[in-house]
Amino acid sequence: MEVVYELDNMLVAFIRALFASLRLKGISNLVYALLTVPLVLILAVAIFNQFTANVDTTGWSTQANSTFQKIQNSTYSGFNLGSMLPFIIIAATIVGIIIGMVTVK
Repeated sequence: MEVVYELDNMLVAFIRALFASLRLKGISNLVYALLTVPLVLILAVAIFNQFTANVDTTGWSTQANSTFQKIQNSTYSGFNLGSMLPFIIIAATIVGIIIGMVTVK
């Protein structure tokens, strides 16, 4: 758990340094989140793939194997749902802009 937290902090620091080097002002926390979520998901999938590749399931019972497969499938489903978050936020922003343009008239 601490490794993931440290990776998240490192990614946030990297993104802040990137924007500071580009001299962009007014970057909100939402933009940091939009950039951090996909990077964390990529790292989480890589870590999970390494974990599942190194697990030796040869001596496990059928119940243990089915539980492992359920956990693996649920984890990938969670990654898939999490990867849609940036697209949902972008779509909500576009809809908000369109509604704002219509109501300002």
